[in-house]
Amino acid sequence: MLGPGKHALYAEGKLTLADLVGERHDPTWGKSRYQRSLREIQAGTHTPSRSSGSGGAGVPPQTVATLPHPIPQSLGAAADPRAQLWAMRANQLAAMTDAELRAEIAVAQQAQWKPTRLIAHAKDHRRDFVQFLDGPLNPNQLEELSRIVVHSWDRLFTEIDDEMVSYLFLARWKQSDATMVVSISRGGVMRTCFPIARIEQWIDRNPALVEITDRGNT
Repeated sequence: MLGPGKHALYAEGKLTLADLVGERHDPTWGKSRYQRSLREIQAGTHTPSRSSGSGGAGVPPQTVATLPHPIPQSLGAAADPRAQLWAMRANQLAAMTDAELRAEIAVAQQAQWKPTRLIAHAKDHRRDFVQFLDGPLNPNQLEELSRIVVHSWDRLFTEIDDEMVSYLFLARWKQSDATMVVSISRGGVMRTCFPIARIEQWIDRNPALVEITDRGNT
């Protein structure tokens, strides 16, 4: 499931799950993680970010998240449940072919709002929509906006939340400085749609997120 090249290296002990984790810095989006290609791994063009310390309670989430799974027992309390969820989801993604992942993304893009949740969400986030979109959204408008985001996203993340796999589609909203976020559970249900002004801070507060923008675009 890793692909013939990666699977062969993994079977020979020449490849670890941590080797699959890459890190890049974009001048606009900042730091993000992604799954490295076999060509990149073999060329040695990138080394996953590591903590400079010896581990322990002071390890920050962004470095804990790059550790192999299962997370070493030596980390103790630093094995934050969110970091474990990140590693679990990263392992799942490593076992999926690009075609399998694209198929799962396509299913997520067909998700629907539950009518009662849609109505409640439009009401609960009324203040956010007024702030960033210059006015509240009625349920029909919120549903249409959600559909636009999941089909014209700029960045794509996935995570394990409440024991379920979720996909988060992010799209910059040209009419404002906000980024729209739509969260979809594997069960085909739209969970939320909301605007965020400082997207990188939001990502930092959610270390269980695994970015799959590159694989989603292939």
